[in-house]
Amino acid sequence: ADSKTPEGKAISVAFLGSKGSFTDVAAQKFFKKAGLKTTAVGMPSFEGVFKSVADGSSQAGMVPIESTWSGSFARCLDCLLKYQKVNIVGEISVIDSHCLSALPGTKAEDIEAIHSHPDMFA
Repeated sequence: ADSKTPEGKAISVAFLGSKGSFTDVAAQKFFKKAGLKTTAVGMPSFEGVFKSVADGSSQAGMVPIESTWSGSFARCLDCLLKYQKVNIVGEISVIDSHCLSALPGTKAEDIEAIHSHPDMFA
């Protein structure tokens, strides 16, 4: 997809996840470094990002291809094969920081369950 745009005009960027996700942060950093303004559009799936770029709804997309926690994302690689008109035009590395949060005064021994993406327990 062509990410060129007239001076000062924002381009539409589809990304995996919701506002504030690691992919959203990566997209913001990537396009800011390129000097481009963006309008971010969160998508619930890899397929959604690729389809949005392929059909022209978005001018660019940002998806994770691999993670140090879980390796390559097969769904992303599948989409690269399926949507052959969508090309990789750049890359950015983002360090994922995670923390365990609890209410003030909570003791570790009182925590009964932790809910997270399975990769964080690897």
